[in-house]
Amino acid sequence: MALNQTNKLMWIVNTIYKARKITFEELNRRWMDNVDLFVPPSISSRRYCGMAKM
Repeated sequence: MALNQTNKLMWIVNTIYKARKITFEELNRRWMDNVDLFVPPSISSRRYCGMAKM
């Protein structure tokens, strides 16, 4: 896990360095577009159980 965190931090630093100027929104968009870094949150089992009872 520590290696994964390090890779993510290195990606952020490298992206900012290459862009020279970048807004948070642009950095966030690039993060979301990078499938190696962004993992969409899955539905929690607690939420699923609550929906299943409806």
